[in-house]
Amino acid sequence: MKRKLMTARSSKTQEHWEALRQSNRTYNKLHTKTKQDEWRKFCADTETVKESARMNKILKNCNDKTEKLESVYKSDGTLTTTPEETLEVMERSHFKDDATSNPHTDHTIPDTHLLDNIYSDTRMKEAIMSFDPLKAAGPDT
Repeated sequence: MKRKLMTARSSKTQEHWEALRQSNRTYNKLHTKTKQDEWRKFCADTETVKESARMNKILKNCNDKTEKLESVYKSDGTLTTTPEETLEVMERSHFKDDATSNPHTDHTIPDTHLLDNIYSDTRMKEAIMSFDPLKAAGPDT
């Protein structure tokens, strides 16, 4: 592109200026597409809790009012327009089944012998001792 700019400046012909403009348009399209592809790849690769927490921190600390996340896509492909509508769509997508509509939900108390085997004193002690030193419970900030 630099060479085309220098050629257009020195020759001052319309043909060279148009070639420069076309190169700039092609570059800008490629740049935009690359940014979109990289963002999609980043979002798709965010699978671990650490990556999700990092993304949550970035989005939470965004103080710019133009970058608020208020809309989500509805099932028909359109965006929500109000915060209430956004909450309804998110509720439907994340909490599809409630306790009354799921006949396979079993709320009986499990066998205490099984719980004692799973949560034995020795297993709990081993789990606690496996923590890193100076590690406190709770989320990292």
